[in-house]
Amino acid sequence: MTSADTWERRPTWRKSRYSIANGECVEVAVAHDGIMVRDSASPTSPVIRYTAWAWTNFLIAAKTGQFGESG
Repeated sequence: MTSADTWERRPTWRKSRYSIANGECVEVAVAHDGIMVRDSASPTSPVIRYTAWAWTNFLIAAKTGQFGESG
């Protein structure tokens, strides 16, 4: 096992500082091939992987309001 294998198996997960206490949050972690996303309330649930390109475009869309209002 290489150090990259160990790093991939033990990602550092983090939640947004804007997360609210109701538990409906996601966590993200950096992987060697992009970004991983999971449900913070269920850390053993499946992980969704995004390429760095896809994640960057998602963040741009979210920050510029391209998803509209939720509620």
